[in-house]
Amino acid sequence: MKLLVFIFILLIIFLLSILIININNIYEEKFSNNSNKQVVKIKVAVLVAGFAPRSIKYTYKTIEDNIINHLKKNNFDVDIFMFSLLSKNNKLDSHRNEEKNNKYINNNDIKLLKTNKTHTEYQEYLTEYLNNICNATCRRKMSQPQHSLNFLRDIYSEYKVSKMIDLNKYDACIMIGPDFHIVNKININEVKNVIGKNNKIYTTSFNDFTGVANKFYIASPIVIKKICSRIYNLEEWIKLKTKSIKNPEVFLKYILETYNIKRSVSNMFYIKIRSNGKPNSYIKFIHKLKIWSSLPYNQKIKIY
Repeated sequence: MKLLVFIFILLIIFLLSILIININNIYEEKFSNNSNKQVVKIKVAVLVAGFAPRSIKYTYKTIEDNIINHLKKNNFDVDIFMFSLLSKNNKLDSHRNEEKNNKYINNNDIKLLKTNKTHTEYQEYLTEYLNNICNATCRRKMSQPQHSLNFLRDIYSEYKVSKMIDLNKYDACIMIGPDFHIVNKININEVKNVIGKNNKIYTTSFNDFTGVANKFYIASPIVIKKICSRIYNLEEWIKLKTKSIKNPEVFLKYILETYNIKRSVSNMFYIKIRSNGKPNSYIKFIHKLKIWSSLPYNQKIKIY
């Protein structure tokens, strides 16, 4: 009898042990799954296009702080791509009075902004290519023929940087110029609002100039690809017999209408910085749009 009781007790202990082990395994598996479960982050490509050596040494910190790092702090997965033109002789090709005494630039300044990929080309080698896109007759039809070369370089740079990204890899794109002094943080909701929207784009409001403000965009990769390929729509647009002036902003408006892309106004504000470290005329909009008073003290614009 005692032997049967002893065997029964051993059987109970054995069954309880198996039960405890199974419970622990289930708990550990559940805990492991929860601890290893990763939150899917929104994948964003920050695209920088233009002539970076001009003034990126004055602007790159604002790009990092107010766009790249702000996105990362809000749980975005961020990649940075830059296409920059360089000067073969380290000279700035500018006719602006404020830059005449700041002709020399440093091509190596492009390294100040840390990117996933940076591609460059010498602007001197683009002359023939750009002439094929828009010859002298084409340029004379623009509102500011003397600035048409820079306009062509700008849209060429946008096209080149857009070719650096994989459409299927990113949820949203942000495009900026390397000479942008970014005044306020990128609007997280604006970035989220373009995800999966292939007919929506955010641009700024303060430089429309009878068209749609160019050079700053928040959009899906597909929209970015469309507008950044507009260099190949330039000839057809120039030939249009319209009363509208022929400037970059009106050209962008034409592209958005062509592809039925709806423009929304971003609350982003930036100032373009010249090679001498001084701001362009956008600074006057700070007071007009009442932006200055809304900035935290540590974001007051530093004039170099």
